[in-house]
Formats: sequence, structure tokens, C-alpha cells
Amino acid sequence: MHMEFAIPEANLEEFKVSAEILTTETSKEEGSVNFFFSSTPTNYSERSRLVDTEEFTFALFEEWASDEALAAHKDTPHFVNEFTNKVQKYWVFKGGSFVKGTPL
Repeated sequence: MHMEFAIPEANLEEFKVSAEILTTETSKEEGSVNFFFSSTPTNYSERSRLVDTEEFTFALFEEWASDEALAAHKDTPHFVNEFTNKVQKYWVFKGGSFVKGTPL
């Protein structure tokens, strides 16, 4: 899966903490093949400095060994605490691709 989403500037620091927790804990889950966040180029100017903006765009890349592993991930304490109870309340989904296939 690949998702792009915006985070309001007012929530940027909280999001960074949640993203770190989600990345660290999700990597420990059975069936987690790949899970990482990336800042998109729209957040940066040509000189690699943050652009003056009211929201920041990020991407999330997830790869799971099975649908069951992904479903179990959504019930973990770190997912509920960091995404459901925090990030989900202020993120703005911009798009994504959800492709089923065999991990490379």
C-alpha cells in the first residue's frame, strides 16, 4: 500500500512522534514486510529547506505478508493509540494505491 496525506503544521511534532512509534512497533509485528513514512518533495524547496506552508505532505508505504497480518495490525495497541486516537483525527488523505501481490 502507498498513501499520501497532509498533516497540519499545528500537529507536525505530534505526528513525528506517532510516526516514530508506529514505525518502530510495526516493524516488530509478525507479517510486517515493510513499513515506513517519507516526506514528499513538496515539503522542500530546491535548497532542501522546508517550504513555508500550513500543512506538510507525507507518504506511507506498507507491505504485509497477508491480509490477516494487516487486519491484526489494525488491532494492535500502538496502531490504536497512535493512529486511531491521534493521527486519524487531523490527517488529510490525499490519495494512494492499494495493490495486492507477492512481496519482492
